[in-house]
Amino acid sequence: MKYSKHSIGKSQNGRRELPAAPGSEENPWDRDANLLASTPLIPGCMRHAYPAHEETQLCSISPRGFLFVMLRFFLFLPIVCCFSLPSAFAQLALSPPADQAPPAGSLSDPSISPGTAFLFDLESKFSKATAAGGGSAFASFFAEDAVTLANGKAPVIGRSAIGEQATWSPQQYQLTWTPDGARMSSVGDMGFTWGHYEGHSIDANNNPVVTGGRYFTVWKKQTDGSWKVELDASNEEPANSGDCCRLP
Repeated sequence: MKYSKHSIGKSQNGRRELPAAPGSEENPWDRDANLLASTPLIPGCMRHAYPAHEETQLCSISPRGFLFVMLRFFLFLPIVCCFSLPSAFAQLALSPPADQAPPAGSLSDPSISPGTAFLFDLESKFSKATAAGGGSAFASFFAEDAVTLANGKAPVIGRSAIGEQATWSPQQYQLTWTPDGARMSSVGDMGFTWGHYEGHSIDANNNPVVTGGRYFTVWKKQTDGSWKVELDASNEEPANSGDCCRLP
């Protein structure tokens, strides 16, 4: 015979108990189930176990039980705060203010991709070597089949031809430049930079001469893993350099 919820009676103490199985004064299963039913999980909350593996929990929390639950809550609350607040303050200390942006053009700027930063570093090494070594150092950064383009002049093709024209010494001529931007290919084996260059020299009368313009340089990764200049193009700025490249 299966028991149902409707066959549950009440004991003398007001708690629901399972009836004894027919033909038996006390069934062990009934005794264990009634013991489980008579054991509250929390003050004022009663758990009932029914046959056929059914369980239910009837809670009617008394004022005393409610005060017990609230007391436990307020006792554990300071402990939770002690563990959570230090980590929260540490996070605030490590996080920079939202209105603090890195300086423009800085390599620490998160808007500058790793590829762009790598090309900027190549340009920096190229410029420093040229300032220290002159034309020969300038030509050494070009690939074997590189090309240079300049205003009003024919293209110069090949590293040897470029070296034949770049014969100045650092004492005769100082060439410097600063990249304004760069782009790296999706594959990561080629990129280009652009920016502003300046040339400082002295004429026959020992007067300083300053020239300047815009440049465009294409870098390519070589088979040996090194990076060389494949194309270098430049154009001189107009007399009023402030008007250069300005959109109407």
